[in-house]
Amino acid sequence: MPAAAPAARTAPPTGSSIKNKNTANGASPSNNNDALTTTTANAPAPTLRAINPFLHIYDPTALPEDATTTDKSKTAHIPSLLPGVRAPAVILLFGFMDGPLRIMSKYVNQYTARFPTSTLLLRLSTSKSFFISQEERSARMRKIVQLVERAQERALARRDLRRKIREIEGTRGERSLDSEEQREVRRLKALQIKAMSGSQLNVAASGVGGESLSISKMGAFEEGEDGEDAEESDLAPELRTPRGLLIHSFSDGGARNLWALLNELSPSSSSLRSPNARLPPLRTLILDSSPGYQTASTSALALTIPLQKKYAAWIVFLVRAGVWAYVRVALAWRMYVRRLPTDSERMRAALNSPGKWGWGWASASASSDNEEGQWKLPPRLYLYSRADVLIPWKQVERHARDAARIQVDDTHANPERIEQESGELEKQEKSALQAAARAGTVDPEMAKWAELSAKFETSFSKSREGSTTETDTGAGAGVRKEETGVRLVRWEKAAHCDLGRHDLLGYWRSVDAWLARV
Repeated sequence: MPAAAPAARTAPPTGSSIKNKNTANGASPSNNNDALTTTTANAPAPTLRAINPFLHIYDPTALPEDATTTDKSKTAHIPSLLPGVRAPAVILLFGFMDGPLRIMSKYVNQYTARFPTSTLLLRLSTSKSFFISQEERSARMRKIVQLVERAQERALARRDLRRKIREIEGTRGERSLDSEEQREVRRLKALQIKAMSGSQLNVAASGVGGESLSISKMGAFEEGEDGEDAEESDLAPELRTPRGLLIHSFSDGGARNLWALLNELSPSSSSLRSPNARLPPLRTLILDSSPGYQTASTSALALTIPLQKKYAAWIVFLVRAGVWAYVRVALAWRMYVRRLPTDSERMRAALNSPGKWGWGWASASASSDNEEGQWKLPPRLYLYSRADVLIPWKQVERHARDAARIQVDDTHANPERIEQESGELEKQEKSALQAAARAGTVDPEMAKWAELSAKFETSFSKSREGSTTETDTGAGAGVRKEETGVRLVRWEKAAHCDLGRHDLLGYWRSVDAWLARV
């Protein structure tokens, strides 16, 4: 699948394991970025508008009514607060199962602080959503697609206005603008601010000399074949107009919603065709604590964790036992009687299927270190922990390894792996459950149940766990020097979907450095 390449970036060798306790990326993070992360962590939650109980949106124009024109203009002209990182036009977050808005808002806070002009959509996941019909699930995904399209339209409108302003100012050389030109620039900047809200998308602005500019005309200023704005090539990345779609998914609950979105946008979808020019090109995919394989024990744990604070331990235990038995029978029926893959297997396959990403990746920018068309999947970052009792770390690494090999069509390729914490656990192999219990990051009752239920796992888990081996990290062990666009960042003692709280600075250093790469 052809992919355009932006300006060259220097990439470290992939397939190697990098151990760094304080830096998650092999590069020194900016002190300013750390300060931004720390300050934002203590800041009030951003203003989110509820589209429905499961979908919330951050509107970058949601400024107070008494905000000054200077404040609004500043918001419209500072796309990114991360040096060297171009802001995405749209950020799409898929929350973990039954993850409350209170917790997910912490991630929203960090992204909106970094990219104040980017539209952000938050899709929450609930255990009830696993039982809805395919029609309802498709309708929910169509709503997300519509909101992303509208956000992209606003981003293109702001881009066109910025270009028109630069055109007026740049063609005058060193002389000062006359009064008419100054009025025109002020008017265009005012339109640019209004365009942030999406309420002025059909306004036509008359340019100097009677030239007309419709900010709703998507083809007013075409981008170059390399996917970059030639008129902004002299600007630092953080000052360029926001572009692209960033997807950040949490756990398998979020990954399942992402899977549903891919099914809605795939070429086989009856409602949308590939490629979809109305959607922003994909920038990257970030997977937090996923994807894993569904088992009876992990399903029982995941579905009953929200009950722990509401009901007595014996009630929770009984519910877990019931869920475990139900899932056990359901999986056995599907696998051994119907001879069909499980939903988790289908989800994992979809995330690594180039055909599922054609709607956005074909026109996105990858890395000039690769020949055109070499990357078959959007670049992706895996964030995970060895102490995760719900999503075993080997399952994450196997998925990343498969993605790297699909990327460059080489069965020996490996992703880059970075160990965020090293030397703090025993060197001998221990299960994720034992590591979590020893680190004190897992509820004792949960750990006891998981250990007990694990004893009853049969060939289902063995056939999959046995085939999931850790990414080769020894010297010369299948190491590729080519960039595969896949990076693993691993923690040792963080609980499931708790990486951001366990290591706030390390988590966002990993994200920031990855965004600087893509």
